[in-house]
Amino acid sequence: PIHYEGRVPYHDLSLPEFDIISNMYATPDQLVELTKQDSSRPVILCEYAHSMGNSTGNLNKYWDVFYSPHYPRVQGGFIWDWADQGILAKNEKGHEYFAFGGDFHDRPNDGNFCMNGIVGSDRKPSPSLEEVKYIYQNVEISSIDMTIGELSFINRHFFTNLSNYILVWEIHDDGGNVIQTGSIQQIDIPPQTCGTLKIPPAPENLYGEHWLNIYVKSKQSSSWAPKGHTIAKMQCPIASQKRIKDVSHHSTMPFAKVSKTKNNDTISLEGKDYVLHFSTKTGQIESYIYKGKNLLVG
Repeated sequence: PIHYEGRVPYHDLSLPEFDIISNMYATPDQLVELTKQDSSRPVILCEYAHSMGNSTGNLNKYWDVFYSPHYPRVQGGFIWDWADQGILAKNEKGHEYFAFGGDFHDRPNDGNFCMNGIVGSDRKPSPSLEEVKYIYQNVEISSIDMTIGELSFINRHFFTNLSNYILVWEIHDDGGNVIQTGSIQQIDIPPQTCGTLKIPPAPENLYGEHWLNIYVKSKQSSSWAPKGHTIAKMQCPIASQKRIKDVSHHSTMPFAKVSKTKNNDTISLEGKDYVLHFSTKTGQIESYIYKGKNLLVG
Protein backbone atom coordinates (compact mmCIF):
# COMPACT_ATOMS: atom_id res chain seq x y z
CA PRO A 1 0.00 0.00 0.00
CA ILE A 2 1.13 3.54 -0.74
CA HIS A 3 1.15 6.34 1.81
CA TYR A 4 1.92 9.93 0.89
CA GLU A 5 1.03 13.04 2.88
CA GLY A 6 1.50 15.90 0.45
CA ARG A 7 -1.54 18.07 1.00
CA VAL A 8 -1.20 21.78 1.61
CA PRO A 9 -1.97 22.58 4.31
CA TYR A 10 -1.02 19.18 5.76
CA HIS A 11 -4.03 19.19 8.12
CA ASP A 12 -6.51 19.59 5.24
CA LEU A 13 -9.39 17.09 5.38
CA SER A 14 -9.60 16.44 1.65
CA LEU A 15 -9.07 12.83 0.63
CA PRO A 16 -5.72 11.86 -0.98
CA GLU A 17 -5.44 9.66 -4.07
CA PHE A 18 -3.38 6.96 -2.35
CA ASP A 19 -4.10 3.67 -0.57
CA ILE A 20 -3.98 5.14 2.92
CA ILE A 21 -5.86 8.23 4.09
CA SER A 22 -3.00 9.95 5.90
CA ASN A 23 -2.89 13.20 7.78
CA MET A 24 -0.78 15.17 10.23
CA TYR A 25 -2.19 16.44 13.52
CA ALA A 26 -5.84 15.88 12.75
CA THR A 27 -7.99 16.09 15.87
CA PRO A 28 -9.89 13.01 17.10
CA ASP A 29 -13.11 14.46 15.68
CA GLN A 30 -11.41 15.06 12.33
CA LEU A 31 -10.27 11.42 12.22
CA VAL A 32 -13.89 10.37 12.47
CA GLU A 33 -14.77 12.80 9.67
CA LEU A 34 -12.04 11.37 7.42
CA THR A 35 -13.22 7.78 7.80
CA LYS A 36 -16.82 8.83 7.21
CA GLN A 37 -15.80 10.34 3.86
CA ASP A 38 -14.39 7.02 2.67
CA SER A 39 -14.96 3.81 4.63
CA SER A 40 -12.92 1.68 2.20
CA ARG A 41 -9.44 2.88 3.19
CA PRO A 42 -7.55 2.95 6.51
CA VAL A 43 -6.95 6.27 8.25
CA ILE A 44 -3.48 6.60 9.79
CA LEU A 45 -1.91 9.70 11.29
CA CYS A 46 1.59 9.79 9.82
CA GLU A 47 2.44 12.34 12.53
CA TYR A 48 0.64 13.30 15.74
CA ALA A 49 1.17 14.16 19.43
CA HIS A 50 4.23 16.35 18.80
CA SER A 51 6.34 15.43 21.82
CA MET A 52 8.21 18.66 22.46
CA GLY A 53 8.66 20.07 25.95
CA ASN A 54 5.79 19.49 28.37
CA SER A 55 3.56 17.72 25.88
CA THR A 56 2.13 14.35 24.78
CA GLY A 57 -0.97 14.78 26.93
CA ASN A 58 -4.55 13.89 25.98
CA LEU A 59 -3.41 10.79 24.08
CA ASN A 60 -6.40 8.96 25.54
CA LYS A 61 -8.74 11.08 23.39
CA TYR A 62 -7.06 9.74 20.25
CA TRP A 63 -6.97 6.16 21.48
CA ASP A 64 -10.63 6.22 22.40
CA VAL A 65 -11.19 6.70 18.66
CA PHE A 66 -8.54 4.15 17.61
CA TYR A 67 -10.09 1.49 19.86
CA SER A 68 -13.70 2.34 19.07
CA PRO A 69 -15.58 -0.49 17.31
CA HIS A 70 -17.49 2.19 15.37
CA TYR A 71 -14.35 3.25 13.44
CA PRO A 72 -12.40 0.06 12.63
CA ARG A 73 -10.46 1.73 9.80
CA VAL A 74 -9.01 4.44 12.04
CA GLN A 75 -5.88 2.45 12.76
CA GLY A 76 -3.47 4.63 14.73
CA GLY A 77 -0.66 7.09 14.30
CA PHE A 78 3.03 7.87 14.72
CA ILE A 79 4.30 10.18 17.46
CA TRP A 80 6.80 12.82 16.37
CA ASP A 81 9.13 11.53 17.55
CA TRP A 82 11.08 8.83 19.38
CA ALA A 83 14.24 10.61 20.53
CA ASP A 84 15.65 14.11 20.98
CA GLN A 85 18.32 14.78 18.36
CA GLY A 86 20.73 16.97 20.29
CA ILE A 87 24.46 16.61 19.79
CA LEU A 88 26.65 16.12 22.85
CA ALA A 89 28.85 19.19 23.30
CA LYS A 90 30.76 21.08 25.98
CA ASN A 91 30.42 24.70 27.02
CA GLU A 92 33.28 27.06 27.81
CA LYS A 93 33.48 25.65 31.35
CA GLY A 94 33.76 22.09 30.10
CA HIS A 95 30.24 21.07 31.14
CA GLU A 96 28.49 18.66 28.80
CA TYR A 97 25.13 19.48 27.29
CA PHE A 98 23.07 18.56 24.25
CA ALA A 99 23.39 21.23 21.59
CA PHE A 100 20.81 22.16 18.97
CA GLY A 101 20.27 24.78 16.25
CA GLY A 102 22.17 28.00 16.95
CA ASP A 103 24.68 26.45 19.36
CA PHE A 104 27.16 26.10 16.49
CA HIS A 105 26.81 29.73 15.34
CA ASP A 106 24.75 28.35 12.46
CA ARG A 107 22.33 30.69 10.73
CA PRO A 108 19.59 30.05 9.82
CA ASN A 109 18.52 27.22 12.12
CA ASP A 110 15.45 25.59 13.65
CA GLY A 111 16.47 26.22 17.24
CA ASN A 112 15.42 23.43 19.58
CA PHE A 113 12.92 21.97 17.12
CA CYS A 114 14.99 18.78 16.98
CA MET A 115 14.37 18.21 20.71
CA ASN A 116 10.96 16.56 20.54
CA GLY A 117 11.38 12.92 21.55
CA ILE A 118 9.80 10.82 24.27
CA VAL A 119 13.36 9.89 25.26
CA GLY A 120 16.34 12.21 25.49
CA SER A 121 19.32 12.41 23.16
CA ASP A 122 21.04 10.02 25.60
CA ARG A 123 17.92 7.78 25.52
CA LYS A 124 16.96 8.60 29.09
CA PRO A 125 13.17 8.38 29.57
CA SER A 126 11.08 11.54 29.84
CA PRO A 127 7.71 11.89 31.59
CA SER A 128 6.16 11.63 28.11
CA LEU A 129 7.39 8.04 27.85
CA GLU A 130 5.44 7.07 30.98
CA GLU A 131 2.29 8.61 29.53
CA VAL A 132 2.76 6.86 26.18
CA LYS A 133 3.41 3.51 27.86
CA TYR A 134 0.26 3.85 29.95
CA ILE A 135 -1.96 4.74 26.98
CA TYR A 136 -0.39 2.10 24.71
CA GLN A 137 -0.53 -0.77 27.25
CA ASN A 138 -2.38 -3.82 25.94
CA VAL A 139 -4.25 -4.67 29.14
CA GLU A 140 -7.14 -2.50 30.30
CA ILE A 141 -9.46 -2.81 33.27
CA SER A 142 -13.03 -2.39 32.07
CA SER A 143 -14.96 -2.64 35.34
CA ILE A 144 -14.43 -3.15 39.04
CA ASP A 145 -16.66 -4.24 41.91
CA MET A 146 -14.61 -4.37 45.10
CA THR A 147 -17.64 -5.28 47.22
CA ILE A 148 -17.23 -8.80 45.78
CA GLY A 149 -13.63 -8.47 44.54
CA GLU A 150 -14.46 -8.82 40.85
CA LEU A 151 -12.26 -7.24 38.16
CA SER A 152 -12.95 -7.35 34.41
CA PHE A 153 -10.13 -6.94 31.91
CA ILE A 154 -9.68 -6.46 28.16
CA ASN A 155 -6.69 -8.20 26.56
CA ARG A 156 -5.83 -6.00 23.58
CA HIS A 157 -2.93 -8.18 22.45
CA PHE A 158 -3.47 -9.73 19.03
CA PHE A 159 -1.48 -12.93 19.64
CA THR A 160 -0.61 -13.14 23.35
CA ASN A 161 -2.66 -14.79 26.08
CA LEU A 162 -2.43 -13.12 29.50
CA SER A 163 -1.27 -16.53 30.79
CA ASN A 164 2.24 -15.18 30.10
CA TYR A 165 1.81 -12.73 32.98
CA ILE A 166 0.91 -12.51 36.65
CA LEU A 167 -1.26 -9.89 38.31
CA VAL A 168 -0.17 -8.11 41.50
CA TRP A 169 -2.67 -5.96 43.40
CA GLU A 170 -2.41 -3.57 46.36
CA ILE A 171 -4.91 -1.50 48.33
CA HIS A 172 -3.52 1.86 49.49
CA ASP A 173 -5.03 4.22 52.03
CA ASP A 174 -4.94 8.02 51.70
CA GLY A 175 -1.61 8.07 53.56
CA GLY A 176 0.06 5.89 50.94
CA ASN A 177 0.17 2.81 53.19
CA VAL A 178 -0.45 -0.65 51.70
CA ILE A 179 -3.20 -2.23 53.80
CA GLN A 180 -3.81 -5.31 51.66
CA THR A 181 -1.92 -7.03 48.86
CA GLY A 182 -1.87 -10.22 46.85
CA SER A 183 -1.28 -11.77 43.43
CA ILE A 184 -2.87 -14.02 40.82
CA GLN A 185 -0.34 -16.39 39.30
CA GLN A 186 -2.59 -18.08 36.74
CA ILE A 187 -4.51 -15.91 34.24
CA ASP A 188 -6.30 -17.16 31.14
CA ILE A 189 -7.63 -14.34 28.95
CA PRO A 190 -7.00 -15.02 25.24
CA PRO A 191 -5.97 -12.19 22.89
CA GLN A 192 -8.67 -9.76 21.78
CA THR A 193 -11.10 -11.02 24.44
CA CYS A 194 -12.39 -9.98 27.86
CA GLY A 195 -12.17 -11.89 31.12
CA THR A 196 -12.95 -11.63 34.83
CA LEU A 197 -10.61 -12.19 37.77
CA LYS A 198 -11.39 -12.47 41.46
CA ILE A 199 -9.49 -11.01 44.40
CA PRO A 200 -10.61 -10.64 48.05
CA PRO A 201 -13.26 -7.94 48.56
CA ALA A 202 -12.17 -4.60 49.99
CA PRO A 203 -12.14 -4.42 53.80
CA GLU A 204 -15.30 -3.05 55.37
CA ASN A 205 -15.58 0.22 57.28
CA LEU A 206 -13.00 2.09 55.23
CA TYR A 207 -12.56 5.75 56.10
CA GLY A 208 -11.13 8.28 53.65
CA GLU A 209 -9.80 7.62 50.15
CA HIS A 210 -8.57 4.16 49.22
CA TRP A 211 -7.09 3.01 45.92
CA LEU A 212 -6.61 -0.32 44.21
CA ASN A 213 -3.30 -0.49 42.33
CA ILE A 214 -2.95 -3.27 39.75
CA TYR A 215 0.27 -4.38 38.02
CA VAL A 216 0.53 -6.91 35.20
CA LYS A 217 4.05 -8.38 35.22
CA SER A 218 5.94 -10.76 32.95
CA LYS A 219 6.46 -14.34 34.18
CA GLN A 220 9.65 -14.87 32.20
CA SER A 221 12.50 -12.74 30.96
CA SER A 222 12.62 -11.90 27.27
CA SER A 223 14.97 -10.24 24.80
CA TRP A 224 13.51 -6.83 25.68
CA ALA A 225 12.57 -7.06 29.38
CA PRO A 226 13.54 -8.97 32.55
CA LYS A 227 11.25 -11.27 34.51
CA GLY A 228 8.83 -9.22 36.60
CA HIS A 229 8.74 -6.30 34.16
CA THR A 230 5.50 -4.31 34.46
CA ILE A 231 3.74 -4.31 31.08
CA ALA A 232 0.57 -2.63 32.34
CA LYS A 233 -0.65 -0.84 35.46
CA MET A 234 -3.94 0.62 36.56
CA GLN A 235 -5.35 2.49 39.57
CA CYS A 236 -9.00 2.52 40.62
CA PRO A 237 -10.70 4.28 43.53
CA ILE A 238 -12.43 2.11 46.11
CA ALA A 239 -15.66 3.46 47.50
CA SER A 240 -15.58 3.91 51.27
CA GLN A 241 -18.29 2.06 53.14
CA LYS A 242 -18.73 4.98 55.52
CA ARG A 243 -18.31 8.72 55.27
CA ILE A 244 -15.17 10.36 56.57
CA LYS A 245 -15.56 11.28 60.19
CA ASP A 246 -16.52 14.91 60.70
CA VAL A 247 -13.90 16.48 62.95
CA SER A 248 -14.71 20.12 62.19
CA HIS A 249 -16.44 20.60 65.57
CA HIS A 250 -13.59 19.05 67.52
CA SER A 251 -10.74 21.24 66.33
CA THR A 252 -8.84 23.14 69.02
CA MET A 253 -6.90 25.22 66.50
CA PRO A 254 -7.85 28.92 66.82
CA PHE A 255 -8.90 30.85 63.72
CA ALA A 256 -6.19 33.09 62.32
CA LYS A 257 -7.04 36.80 62.37
CA VAL A 258 -6.90 38.46 58.95
CA SER A 259 -7.73 42.09 58.23
CA LYS A 260 -8.82 43.41 54.83
CA THR A 261 -8.27 46.92 53.46
CA LYS A 262 -8.81 48.54 50.08
CA ASN A 263 -6.76 51.41 48.70
CA ASN A 264 -7.37 52.66 45.15
CA ASP A 265 -6.73 49.62 42.91
CA THR A 266 -5.32 47.35 45.62
CA ILE A 267 -6.88 45.00 48.15
CA SER A 268 -4.65 44.02 51.07
CA LEU A 269 -4.96 41.04 53.40
CA GLU A 270 -2.87 41.27 56.54
CA GLY A 271 -2.23 38.62 59.13
CA LYS A 272 0.49 37.73 61.58
CA ASP A 273 3.87 38.39 59.95
CA TYR A 274 2.49 38.72 56.39
CA VAL A 275 0.71 41.08 53.99
CA LEU A 276 -0.77 40.14 50.59
CA HIS A 277 -1.56 42.84 48.01
CA PHE A 278 -3.98 42.04 45.13
CA SER A 279 -4.71 44.15 42.07
CA THR A 280 -8.44 44.76 41.59
CA LYS A 281 -7.82 45.26 37.85
CA THR A 282 -6.01 41.98 37.11
CA GLY A 283 -6.75 39.82 40.15
CA GLN A 284 -3.04 39.07 40.40
CA ILE A 285 -0.95 39.08 43.56
CA GLU A 286 1.22 42.21 43.40
CA SER A 287 3.31 41.50 46.47
CA TYR A 288 3.62 38.95 49.25
CA ILE A 289 5.50 40.35 52.23
CA TYR A 290 6.50 37.94 54.98
CA LYS A 291 8.34 39.25 58.05
CA GLY A 292 9.18 42.44 56.16
CA LYS A 293 10.58 40.68 53.08
CA ASN A 294 8.82 40.70 49.70
CA LEU A 295 8.81 37.11 48.45
CA LEU A 296 7.61 38.06 44.96
CA VAL A 297 10.25 39.70 42.85
CA GLY A 298 9.50 40.06 39.15
